[in-house]
Parts: sequence; C-alpha cells; structure tokens
Amino acid sequence: MPIVALRLASGERRLGESLTLEFQSLRNIGNGPAFNIDVTPIQKAPFEVRFNPIRLLEPKDSQRLEYTVLQDALASGFSKMSVWLESVIETGRLGSEIAISVSYSDASGKRYRSDHVIRFDAAARTVTTAFKDHREI
Repeated sequence: MPIVALRLASGERRLGESLTLEFQSLRNIGNGPAFNIDVTPIQKAPFEVRFNPIRLLEPKDSQRLEYTVLQDALASGFSKMSVWLESVIETGRLGSEIAISVSYSDASGKRYRSDHVIRFDAAARTVTTAFKDHREI
C-alpha cells in the first residue's frame, strides 16, 4: 500500500536571512506505487496555492512539488517561483498552521488520503510539516 508524505520545510537560516523552503516534495514511504496524486490547495484570502497533480510515485521515491501561487485569483510572473511562496508564508499571510491533504490511488484503484499540518513559527522563522494521518477513503 502506498503512503504519500508531504514535506514542506525550511532549512538552516542565518540571522537576518529570509525564509528559504529547502524541502518542497512528496515522498512515497509505503510499499506500493501511488497513482493520480492530488494535493489540496491552500486557501486564505487573497491567496491560493494550487499544486500540480503527479501521475506516479514509486515506493521510496520523491518528487518535487510544483505549484502556482495566486493572489486575488490572478497569477503573476512570480507565481511559480518558491520566492513568492516563501514571502507569503514568512509574512504570515497564510497563518501559522495550515491543514493540507494528499489523495492518491494504489494499483488496484483504492483511494487513500494522508493529512498533514504545515507550521510556520514566526519567532524562529521556520516552516515544518507534521504527518497526521493516513486512511482509505
């Protein structure tokens, strides 16, 4: 059975440096391949982060998250750049805790969902992701 984990996290940061998302990926930590992987959008007006679907993720493989950041439902020249997402997170515009889900299928067509919480610590200026749950849907 596949289990897909989201990892959105900052790396080491020196004093005075801007937030940098060092890890932006999905990883299949299960034993079977995951198909038709969708990540729920992050929505907090006026921002929305839409993630591109991934067709296949083999066991133990990782794939970089691709996304588009919209402001007032509009894309800009920075919409697909991590610097824009980093800026939106660092300024607290998405909040300090963001619930996000990943849904996918196994080889037999069963659908699963893994739930995560992305946390932004404003004092430490760090981003971490916690894996919460995995279940068949």
